[in-house]
Amino acid sequence: MKYIFFFLFLCSSLSADPLHHRFAALKEKEVIVLDCHRSIWIICATKISPTQIHFQLLSATKDMLDRTAYEDWISWYEDGAPSSQSKEELIAPNNSYTDLEILPKARWLTTLWNLTLTPLSLFTRKRAGPKPHKGEHDFRPIWHPPIIVQGKRVETKSDAFFVQWPKDSSDLSGHKLILYFPESELPSQAFPYWIESEHGAYHIRVIDSKIYDTPKNLSNNDPIHP
Repeated sequence: MKYIFFFLFLCSSLSADPLHHRFAALKEKEVIVLDCHRSIWIICATKISPTQIHFQLLSATKDMLDRTAYEDWISWYEDGAPSSQSKEELIAPNNSYTDLEILPKARWLTTLWNLTLTPLSLFTRKRAGPKPHKGEHDFRPIWHPPIIVQGKRVETKSDAFFVQWPKDSSDLSGHKLILYFPESELPSQAFPYWIESEHGAYHIRVIDSKIYDTPKNLSNNDPIHP
């Protein structure tokens, strides 16, 4: 049995890649809304070329939506994101995400994009429901996080990866994290839709996502400045 687990670990190690390698699956005008513990982050790939990806980044306090007439974060974003804490356009080369000029509040993004993803085997995946009693077989199904697209939950399975956050001054310093990506294109597999610490004490999740054909407030010729 120990040889089987060693083989699975070896295969996982050989297939490990930085997260930004998944950006090949990005769709232009794809937007995600992230619930990041103390704040909301909205990320949109406004323009994609063979050599560059243009990202639009916005942040707001989690209680801001309660003080407005907007029904959801997508509606707020479509209206130009009034009263957002920061607005920025980030132009990233397709092959490197380490030396980007970015607002201090958003530096965790470049750290995340450069973390090495190691696939988790089904044997180590989190399972749904209460644990069986000692001595009983575990027949629980694999747990999959909720995937939200345009305000609606979509039933789909997910792939899970392990990452090690570096020791820095952030809340995630030194944490072992599990990242979940949807198996189907909803809207893509480029971003993790759920991130949690190894013991579930800290998590980041996508609470909405959408792809625009002709978005109201996005213009590649009119970049947003902080």
